[in-house]
Amino acid sequence: NAFDKDFLVESGLSILNNSTNNLIDRFNERVIFPIHSFSGRVLGFGGRSFNANAKAKYINSPESLIYYKGKVLYGLYQSKSSIAKEKNCLIVEGYTDVISMHQNKIKNVVSASGTALGSSQLSLISRLTENITLMFDGDEAGIKATYRTIDLALQNAMNVKVFVFPENEDPDSYSKKMSPEEFKTKIVESSLNFVDYKILTSKLNSKQDPKEIIKIKRNIFKSISNIPDSLIRSQYCKIYYQKLDVTEEVMLKEVSQARMKVATNDNPIIGGG
Repeated sequence: NAFDKDFLVESGLSILNNSTNNLIDRFNERVIFPIHSFSGRVLGFGGRSFNANAKAKYINSPESLIYYKGKVLYGLYQSKSSIAKEKNCLIVEGYTDVISMHQNKIKNVVSASGTALGSSQLSLISRLTENITLMFDGDEAGIKATYRTIDLALQNAMNVKVFVFPENEDPDSYSKKMSPEEFKTKIVESSLNFVDYKILTSKLNSKQDPKEIIKIKRNIFKSISNIPDSLIRSQYCKIYYQKLDVTEEVMLKEVSQARMKVATNDNPIIGGG
C-alpha cells in the first residue's frame, strides 16, 4: 500500500480488476524495458512476454500525463552522446535490437518504441544530428515502414540512408559476425541512398510493364519532392536522372510537379522552397 491505487492505474503499471477491485500487474511474466526521456527520466515501459503463447509478444505502457510514445525514442538517452559523436543515428525496430547493438559496442542507435516513427521523434534526433540510417527488417512490413520513414525524414530536412541486411540477418545476428569497427565500416560503406534503396527493393531494373515502371519512378520523384531545399532536389535530379532512364529536364519537371502537390496537400511552401 505504499503507492496510491489510482496512480498505479493511471501510470499504466497496474490494471484494476473491476469485479474484485484488486490490482493486476500489467507486465506480469514479462521482461521490462524502461523508456527514458531525452534527459533521462523514466516515462514508461515496454514488456516482452516470457510465455510463447501470450496474446501479445510486446506490450507498452498506455499513454499518460508524462508518457506520449510519439515523443520518445527507446535508447536515445543512453545513445545521445554517441549519436552526436558519430554524426549519425541508426534506427532499428525493437528494444532488443538496441540492446544487442550496444552489447556489440555500436551505441549510436535508437528504436521507435513499438510505434511508427513520427516528426516529434525525428526532431529529437535532429538536436544531435541530421543524418539517420534506417535498419528495419527486409520483409514487406519492414520495407513499407522504411518507405514511410524515408518520406517523413526528408520532409524534416534530414539526410536518410538505408542499411539492407543479408537474408535471415538482423541487427543482433549480423553485428555479432564482425568486430564493432568492421560493423561500423560496413554500415558506412554499404548503406544506400534512399533512391538506390527504392530502385533495389522495387526491382525497377527488371520490370517490363511500362505502367509499373512509371509508377515506381514517380514514387521516387515524390520522395525527392519532400526535400525542402530546392538546390538539394535539383542535385538529386542531376545525379540520378541517368539511373532512372529519363532526361534531367523530365526529372526536374516531375519532381517540381510533385512538389506542388506537397505544398497543396500539406502546408503552403513559403519563400523559394
